[in-house]
Amino acid sequence: MNHTMNLLSRTLLSVSISAISLGGVSVAKAETKTGEVKTAEKKVLETDEKGRKVHREVAERPEDERGWFIASKATYWPLCYEALDRLEESRALVGQGQNDKLALSLEKNAAWLGLAGSAAMTNGQAGINSCRERLEELAETLRNDKDVPSDQKIHDCITLGELCMAKSHVMRADAPDQADVELEQAPSKSKSKATSATLKEAEKEIRQAQIEARFEQYRYDAGQSVRHLAVAQNYLQEAAKAGGFSVPKSILAELPDADSFNNRDDIAEEYDDAVRPRIEEMLAFIDKQRKSLIASIDGK
Repeated sequence: MNHTMNLLSRTLLSVSISAISLGGVSVAKAETKTGEVKTAEKKVLETDEKGRKVHREVAERPEDERGWFIASKATYWPLCYEALDRLEESRALVGQGQNDKLALSLEKNAAWLGLAGSAAMTNGQAGINSCRERLEELAETLRNDKDVPSDQKIHDCITLGELCMAKSHVMRADAPDQADVELEQAPSKSKSKATSATLKEAEKEIRQAQIEARFEQYRYDAGQSVRHLAVAQNYLQEAAKAGGFSVPKSILAELPDADSFNNRDDIAEEYDDAVRPRIEEMLAFIDKQRKSLIASIDGK
């Protein structure tokens, strides 16, 4: 238990240090074609030093936090590929005769998968936690230098980690409330005409405030969904490259702009048309590849 907590502390410390040194991510301003300078509040999509999409927070989160305390997501999105970089570091160590170093690297990746499974609220049912356990067991095997699997199986376990990280992001993309953003206007039933008029006006204002609050929450969640799907695309591409499988063009197709849901009349319908089908397709594809890879690793 202490070993796990120390490992998690080291991992979180690494995240904190990385947040300070985001060398490839511009967070200040960007030049337009006309030479006009746009502030960071206007810029949505950036790339890191490897050319991967990195979204930054450009809109304030709605006041309703749904029971969670959010310090800031501005540092989260530039760090969304931290786990991918750590998995690729593990891959580079395979076959190098540095079993202790590889074991430590795999334990760090197991910690990332644990965080991903928790963030996606899987309750252990999505295969993400079982992948974490698999990496932990593999690390222990490498340290003991007993019954160490082939390099190919270790590579496959790392690819499985990439698939599970992709799945965690797709699961988090499936967040917007299914409820309609519109609320029905219910008339009051007061006996007094004067009181009834006053209540109706007050109820109207309250209902309008509720509609606006729900719309804002839905709009925010829709934008976050698109950001998670963009990250999942990159994890999938890396997994496909290492695993030798192809990702359908429909899954890798360009996503809607994360801010495109701002001023739409029916945001729920637009989101359902543009994003939900992609989520379902990606989840089905990831699970198919994940199960196939597990069968290969376990020799079934």
